[in-house]
Amino acid sequence: MSMSWIKKSLFLLIGWALPLTVILIAFELIFGTWLRNDPWTAAESLNIIRNRTILYDVKDLGYQDKAVVYTRDRFGLRGSCQDLTSAKIVTVGGSTTDERYISEGQTWQDVLQEKIRSKLHSDSFCIANAGVDGHSTFGHIQSFRYWFPLIDGLKPDYYLLYVGLNDAGFRFEQNRSYDSRDDTSMSGGFKESIRRNSAIYRLVKLGQSQLETRKTAYAGHNKVVKSRELYKSNRTTDGVEELIQENTKRFEDRLRIILHQIEDRGAKVICVSQPNTLAWDFGDGPRGIESAFEYKGKKYNGLDFRASILSINRSMETLCKKSGGYYIDLASEPFAIDDFYDFTHMTPDAEKKVAEYLFRNLVSLGLVQ
Repeated sequence: MSMSWIKKSLFLLIGWALPLTVILIAFELIFGTWLRNDPWTAAESLNIIRNRTILYDVKDLGYQDKAVVYTRDRFGLRGSCQDLTSAKIVTVGGSTTDERYISEGQTWQDVLQEKIRSKLHSDSFCIANAGVDGHSTFGHIQSFRYWFPLIDGLKPDYYLLYVGLNDAGFRFEQNRSYDSRDDTSMSGGFKESIRRNSAIYRLVKLGQSQLETRKTAYAGHNKVVKSRELYKSNRTTDGVEELIQENTKRFEDRLRIILHQIEDRGAKVICVSQPNTLAWDFGDGPRGIESAFEYKGKKYNGLDFRASILSINRSMETLCKKSGGYYIDLASEPFAIDDFYDFTHMTPDAEKKVAEYLFRNLVSLGLVQ
């Protein structure tokens, strides 16, 4: 290979690279948010999906239906509220509130909404679903800060907090794969700046979203056949009590922030405990699965999780009632182990039970008359 050919190739490469670089920079400056502030940029970094309908393949979850339809509106909400000023309840939580693999019209929010409409003899009442897959109370705090203020007309009477599962596994700090970013991480880091400001990055993500929307996406959860043999732990892990106390204290601190945010928005709170099957009583006392979650490389069993979430639930009841809100102990309702297709997520038929139990409690509390 001659030196003249190498020089010519380098000259051509530079000749193409320079104008292409100028074009890309101009594209970023015009369509990116490097020089302007787009409020939705911060909101979308909270793992919120907007303006999308996805068909999910759920044949491996044991449903009667083999696919479900999942829709988020332009504000990132699920549900049938066309006029958000009529949204009387906004549900806040993680994946069991988001319900990624439950079809439109079958979520517990949708079923509950129809029950309340029938009771009130009114079709105007609606429930807006603001659940985000993976969010813990870290994420909920950021939702109130960055997301909800952007939703025009959203001024519900109640925020229903369906929380606890994602905090009970010793969530001493936010999970950067799922939770929203805190102020520090949102303002620093080259990768985070690209994610927040780059038009090319958003274009690539949009292309990926369109490909996913046009095909049937695979459901990321798995069905678990739960038998007594799976529940081998009959005692909590040594030393877990101190971790539970510290985890509960930090949960309380975050919950207080959320309760203040709800009060500032002129609403009241309805706190709801979450059922799960990480521990189960088969008639001879509670037993737990051997590995319910990990913390600092150590595995903790289902009874550890049970003790942790019970501690969280007690604090939630106290704080929510103290703030002038309400508490519904859904976790104490008589669910069956097969109501869950895995350890924490429910089948469409079980969603009807959730709606029925919540409706009964809301009527009992005088919130639906």
